[in-house]
Amino acid sequence: MIGLLGAINIPFYEEMARRIHWWQYSGCRMISFTPWYIVLGEFGIALVLALLARTLRQGSWRQAVIAGVGGGFSIFICYALAFWITDRLFG
Repeated sequence: MIGLLGAINIPFYEEMARRIHWWQYSGCRMISFTPWYIVLGEFGIALVLALLARTLRQGSWRQAVIAGVGGGFSIFICYALAFWITDRLFG
């Protein structure tokens, strides 16, 4: 459920960024003005962070540091994997 909320929520924020001229995407597969890899990447990030949050409730400060580093690294991995799936594998 958390992954779906992450994926559903992101197009709104991407649209707002486009409307105030912060950024916009081009040259990739999109739904409305949001790239598919952003939607899929946000799904993965939300899922990973929700799973890591479970360990934080049960662990020590060392596990929290490891979970934080893993969570930060997972952002890159989720977006890279999502881009590969949407624009390279099926592009």
